[in-house]
Amino acid sequence: MKKTVSPITPNALPLLVGSLPLDDHKEATELMLGYTPEIPLWVQLPKYREEGMLYQYLQGMPGFVREGDDFYINTSSDNFEEEFLAFYEDYMVFSEFLASLDTSLDTSLDTSLDTSLDTSLDTSLDTSLDTSLDTSLDTSLDT
Repeated sequence: MKKTVSPITPNALPLLVGSLPLDDHKEATELMLGYTPEIPLWVQLPKYREEGMLYQYLQGMPGFVREGDDFYINTSSDNFEEEFLAFYEDYMVFSEFLASLDTSLDTSLDTSLDTSLDTSLDTSLDTSLDTSLDTSLDTSLDT
């Protein structure tokens, strides 16, 4: 039987993405620290192109080109096919690594939980048996 462990205790705290509709980094940081000091985050202001989601996540993609303030994926470049293939080969290697890591963590967690449960049960049984034997002995010695 597979055991699941959830280390997350949400306690109804806010979850923040970090993108704010402001144009002043100091103001954004003060706003974040003022309202959610226990959940600091790296504020991003999409007003600035380099802090926008598309610009951040397109970098490293095959064919990514930045020309001045514009950026795009150039699928007609001479080396696009090689870049595209290399990108997905890297993705596959990484995916396989994550899958093996998940299996390793599951096995590790299962072993830890089994050991922890076994120890806990052994201790409970030992304590229960000791108490039971002590009570029986005390009762039989008293009579």
